[in-house]
Amino acid sequence: MYEYSERSLKNLESCDRHIKFIMLEVIKRVDCYIIWGHRGQEEQDIAFHSGYSKLKYPDSKHNVYPSQAIDVIPYPSGWDKERNFYFLAGQIFAIAYIFNIDLRWGGDFNCDRNFYNDRWLDLGHFEIVGKRNT
Repeated sequence: MYEYSERSLKNLESCDRHIKFIMLEVIKRVDCYIIWGHRGQEEQDIAFHSGYSKLKYPDSKHNVYPSQAIDVIPYPSGWDKERNFYFLAGQIFAIAYIFNIDLRWGGDFNCDRNFYNDRWLDLGHFEIVGKRNT
């Protein structure tokens, strides 16, 4: 079993309880870093102007508190190992599905399950779409 760093835990703490739950299950199976949870206006402006986000403040799900979005990367591979992001996404979606939590992923923003037609990819981004009734 893996453990989150202090920084990852701090970022996770700023997230919606459903995201927290999913990510606390994920770390039992896959080692990863949580890069962002909540982003205030200054952080969102930086993310937008540097091209890491397509949305201006306050339009990102990162900008509400608790955050409805999270950015996570697999460890130790980082941004340059695309396959590891797809593996991580599969783990995250499996856990979310089991617990009836609907997510949208930055590897398939339009949610059509075709990973080759999105114009912009953000493979580490996940956001809450809804919580299905059980």
